[in-house]
Amino acid sequence: MTISGAGRVYAYVHNGGQVGAMIAVMSETDFAAKSAEFEVLCKELCLQITSMEPKNLKELLKQPYIRDPKKTIAGLIQEYSAKFKEKITIGAFERFSVK
Repeated sequence: MTISGAGRVYAYVHNGGQVGAMIAVMSETDFAAKSAEFEVLCKELCLQITSMEPKNLKELLKQPYIRDPKKTIAGLIQEYSAKFKEKITIGAFERFSVK
């Protein structure tokens, strides 16, 4: 299966507006992308990016998940892919900071 271009752009701002992240999370269907669970994944990924400051996608995917260090971000995404029975990937992300 291939990604159809469905997905969601999500933004998160933390610490009184001092740091934030924006991410594009891709899915195969709008059904998944528009769900509350998909939004939870997007927020968790933004929290990870905000906290752990990955420099690129490869580094992000290898990082231990901040809420459960026994799993990686790649593992977290795989869990959501299994829930939705479709492929989920990160299209792009950026971290912003005023410091």
